[in-house]
Amino acid sequence: MKFTLNVTPVPKGRPRATVRNGHAILYTPKETREAEAIIRQLVTVSEKFEADIPLSLKAVFYVPKPNVKREYPTVKPDLDNYVKLLIDSLQGILFPDDKQIVDIQCSKRYGEPRIEVEIDKLKSEQE
Repeated sequence: MKFTLNVTPVPKGRPRATVRNGHAILYTPKETREAEAIIRQLVTVSEKFEADIPLSLKAVFYVPKPNVKREYPTVKPDLDNYVKLLIDSLQGILFPDDKQIVDIQCSKRYGEPRIEVEIDKLKSEQE
């Protein structure tokens, strides 16, 4: 299954904590919640991968190029934070649990902002 999300990639924010009435409360940053909601709205699929099926994920995160002479985006945010947000957004929509993803190939490049995604079932090594 291949698709392109025409959004500017957003990294997964770290959980934040606050204290209310003497109790620590963890929450997800607003920018992360909004980015996950947008991806969920954009992903419309007719089929969903079944539970316990091993999956392979390939994704390319295209970020806007700044006015510097740099071929690759070797600056923050880190690639793994983009991947975390994407996987968390797709969980429950394309697959029941992110533990099913056992193979990941991802990259961060400059270009028109978007995320190109490919998810496939892994073939058994016995086949």
